Amino acid sequence: MAVNPLDQAYKPTQDPKLLKQLEEWILLVLEGHKDLVEKIQPHIWRLEQPGYKLLLVVTHLLVLFDVPMFVQLPKDKNGLFEELLSLNSHHVKNAKLCLVKGQVHLRIVCEHKELNQGSFEAYLAELKDLFPLLFERLVKRFYPDGYDEEEV
Repeated sequence: MAVNPLDQAYKPTQDPKLLKQLEEWILLVLEGHKDLVEKIQPHIWRLEQPGYKLLLVVTHLLVLFDVPMFVQLPKDKNGLFEELLSLNSHHVKNAKLCLVKGQVHLRIVCEHKELNQGSFEAYLAELKDLFPLLFERLVKRFYPDGYDEEEV
């Protein structure tokens, strides 16, 4: 039976050199604040950022920068879906709003070979800039009674 390349893409990486390099970049970007980093598994880190938590997941082929935004969808799901599509099509950045198991995430996906220290830092900066703007916009429109940020 043939192996599906997508199955391989999402397997955890076993590349110790890549994992070590990413850990060094994480600590460099966080200026050595190890208390802001939690290593969940050898290939997954949780980074505490002002106002959100970032998951960094390294698979066999990809690096995912994942920021959970909303763990519950609003009553107007269709309106939210349309807004997500509109937001994704009207900005030319790397980050995209995604639905992940009924939750809204802001995510950047890149291949290992595309990642270097400069792009790593740029992706983190992009998420830092975009998250509060998108979060505020979506909360105002779809969660008029407010959204408990502690759930994110």
